[in-house]
Amino acid sequence: MSYEAAAKSLSKGNPQKLFTKVAEVAAAALYLCAPAARSVKGRTLNLTGGEI
Repeated sequence: MSYEAAAKSLSKGNPQKLFTKVAEVAAAALYLCAPAARSVKGRTLNLTGGEI
């Protein structure tokens, strides 16, 4: 299956039609390691681009 075909198939369940990029996952990980996230405890970050 080509990338284009896979993207089209996956976008059917994604109302925002966004796919999470590696840089976005890295940014979320950096945030969790930063002092600004010191009060974040036991949370799950959903990085799905709007997928249901």
